[in-house]
Amino acid sequence: MTTPAPTPPPQLQVALGTAADPGSVHAITDTGTALLVTHYPASGAGRLHVLDPRTLAPVRPSLPVGHEPRAVAWHPGRGQAYVMNRGVQSYSVSRCDLATGTVTDIPIGFGLIAIAVDPVADLLYTADWAHKRLHVIELADTTQRRVVPLPSAPNRLAVAQDGTVYAALYVKGLVPADDALAVVRPDGTLTVAPIEPAHLQPGGVAVAHDGMIYVGSLGGGTVHPLFGVHDPDTGQRLGEVRTAAGVRDLAAVPGLSRAWLATDKGVQLVDTTNPYAPRTLDPITTGHAPYAVAVTANGTAHVGDVVDGTVSLIRPDVANLPLDAVATLLTEAGFAPTTGLGAAIRAYQTFHELPVTGRPDAVTAAHLTAPGCGTPDRTTTTGFVLQGGHFRHTNLTYHLGDMTMPYGRDEFTDALKHELIQVSFDVWREVLGENWYGPFEFTRVFDPAEADIVFSVGDDPVFHDTGWFRTVYAVTKWGAAPGWPDAGGQLPVIFNRKINWDAHGYFDVDLHGPDFRHVATHEIGHAFGLNHGKSGNVMHRNASWYRVPKSDDRNGLFAMYGRLPFTDGVGIRVLPEVDHVAYSDCERHLVVHYPEGDGWTWTRLTADVGAPRMARGSSPSPFFAHDGVPSYVYAGDGGHIYQIWYDQGQWWWGDLTQDSGGPPAVRYGPNAYRNGDTQRVVYSATDGRTIRLSQAPGEGWVWQDVSVEGAVAADGTPYGYVDGVTGLDVIVYRDAEEHLRMLWEGPEGWGQMSLTWATQAENPLPLTMMPVWGEHRAGERHRVFGLDHRQDIRMYAVGDDGAWHTRSLTAELGLPECSASAVQRVPGADGAPDGWLLVFADFDGGLWELTGDGDTWQAERVQIDGMPPVGRSVLSVWLGGGRLQITYTAANGNIQLLSRALGDHDWQRTNLTRVSDVV
Repeated sequence: MTTPAPTPPPQLQVALGTAADPGSVHAITDTGTALLVTHYPASGAGRLHVLDPRTLAPVRPSLPVGHEPRAVAWHPGRGQAYVMNRGVQSYSVSRCDLATGTVTDIPIGFGLIAIAVDPVADLLYTADWAHKRLHVIELADTTQRRVVPLPSAPNRLAVAQDGTVYAALYVKGLVPADDALAVVRPDGTLTVAPIEPAHLQPGGVAVAHDGMIYVGSLGGGTVHPLFGVHDPDTGQRLGEVRTAAGVRDLAAVPGLSRAWLATDKGVQLVDTTNPYAPRTLDPITTGHAPYAVAVTANGTAHVGDVVDGTVSLIRPDVANLPLDAVATLLTEAGFAPTTGLGAAIRAYQTFHELPVTGRPDAVTAAHLTAPGCGTPDRTTTTGFVLQGGHFRHTNLTYHLGDMTMPYGRDEFTDALKHELIQVSFDVWREVLGENWYGPFEFTRVFDPAEADIVFSVGDDPVFHDTGWFRTVYAVTKWGAAPGWPDAGGQLPVIFNRKINWDAHGYFDVDLHGPDFRHVATHEIGHAFGLNHGKSGNVMHRNASWYRVPKSDDRNGLFAMYGRLPFTDGVGIRVLPEVDHVAYSDCERHLVVHYPEGDGWTWTRLTADVGAPRMARGSSPSPFFAHDGVPSYVYAGDGGHIYQIWYDQGQWWWGDLTQDSGGPPAVRYGPNAYRNGDTQRVVYSATDGRTIRLSQAPGEGWVWQDVSVEGAVAADGTPYGYVDGVTGLDVIVYRDAEEHLRMLWEGPEGWGQMSLTWATQAENPLPLTMMPVWGEHRAGERHRVFGLDHRQDIRMYAVGDDGAWHTRSLTAELGLPECSASAVQRVPGADGAPDGWLLVFADFDGGLWELTGDGDTWQAERVQIDGMPPVGRSVLSVWLGGGRLQITYTAANGNIQLLSRALGDHDWQRTNLTRVSDVV
């Protein structure tokens, strides 16, 4: 999970008070050359600060104003600031002449709550909440006043360029509520438009560059605060959006359909390009209680705080792209802002490896609007692979529909378009190489009903929904292909007919239009099931000229087609004469191959029974549960252990973690085995403990911490087996010191030792991460096998002296270095004791058998005509029906099954992947 980036702090912040008495900033306004800020300390003695809007440094000494100044308005014609003093000692407006530094008092009286200046008419408006009216004061002679009665109490004002005054009205707690926006025109006409829902408490008012009226609200109780856009003629609300918290103040951005809101949770940007559906971004924290906000001509926001006494500067980091367009582009890219625009932007930035700001900054806006593919990013899946989104057959068919290009050059014939599509198919086929088990075959068909992929040049809603903000070249319609990706699902790939398509390098004169070959290669990648990938690759959503798949593209194709299975197959004979080979596929399903009729088939067993998928990269552990019931145990997401077993003619599954009472999550393992009729599962937990799960017949699962004090934690999958003398369990594993560690169960508890330390006199090397294997029967010695750092097969055994000893079978027999191994016991001929069989692969892909009585060993290379080299790191060997079975994953991605009768060296080979026809 990606942690959201923290909200960026303001770029600059100054304190107008002291640490002991920070004071309050209730009002800010911009003069065009200076920032006017009111501030007062605990005493209430107010001052007007004049600051540089770029540096927040004073440009002149502050001026004394009245008690508790709460608002400031600027009159550019007079060069004067008007400061509203709401403290009980004032109830006045201070007129501040910035040129002379003189301050004069204009008495108003009780009820003063807001002011506004009309510089054209040379008027000062004050809101009188106590008497539900406006005072209109002639600034040439402040004794000349008139009153405009209002139906309810005004609390904030704004004046438009034409002299219309807008007043937010409400009386807190009044029933019925009278929240409204009053429109007072210069001719005295009054219009009142109610604002809903009730008790919204509308407050801040501002006039936008296009004349629209913005109103913020505090909300309260069950009413969430809103920001609304209102019709300047009627005052009616056109649209609204929820804000992060109650809006204390707001300011329109000059020249843009945007506003900054000072809310109780930070400063929030709102976009009103679509007035019927405004959009907001996540708030930015500037202090404990932002209360005032102003915006300069270049979009820089300045925020005052009433608790910290600070002024903060936020430089514009949001592109001019309207937020409504941002939301549309994000939705079309697969990042619908269902939980907020900021969250969607962060997800998009994270996915595309952009700076994670949570805001549509210039980089993000440019990325969103760049020409490219109209297929959405698939953000709900891991890596490249869609859930069920890749073909499971390799003989693909395609159909060319209407390929007319109205804006393409005349020489761009249908034959050339077909040639370019074929070339694009070929570059993907070449990624997998000649040795892949099932290279794609592409056949053109002339009936679209017979096609896997249908190409056409045409129109699609995604080509024009984004308007002028983004040009979409083509789209692959995953959701419009019923049955895809199975055979019979016609997948549409549509090229935009309005594009002036070009084919670079195919004409004498290059017109520099979009490259059809590149786009075809990109969309064919989608048809194969690839998501949008990293920049610099064909599958990047905004790539425009790459023609050959790059590293990210190649990895994606290999993940879905060229490197299946994701884990090596492990085998078991589950029913008489029925062999199973199981592995995890790229979608983390447990896939099982098994014979059917004269051939082989396969199934996704986890999907069949509805069991959770496997943890990525883990292999299943097959074994027989009690009563001979075949079973698979595996690790799933969340660190749980799951079991799937066959009983009473069907498969079942269970959550062993839940059933056993919630042991710690698995890190390495699990390994399943039996002790008599008791089922066992051992694994290494994420906290380093060694855990054993057990189920006796007729009883439930229980778990036990079998870690032993002094034993170093496992750094690999533990292997459990039964001591043939005591009948108790033994667990061996490679520990974090790269030693071979053994835990054994005794009558009084568990003991432990390092077999590496116990055999130090024989100079054993540390172990690799490859699986270890062990066994002990009555009358025999313990034998444990692993691979050391020299890639030698190393055996540990108890000698005649009762001490542990170690041997390098590789060195003794002069064998090549080992890359993978598996061990099995085989029955002796004519009543002889059971023998040992060790199968290993060398680094050249060769396969070898080591056979013997456990002390004396013979080596033989497995030779089969046409046998592909071993490619993976895990082998599986088992017995069934008097035959020896070996599985491995070949270098070309096939699962190979080798089989021979015991006592016979005539091997038979079956390519399970090929005969089962599974991708």
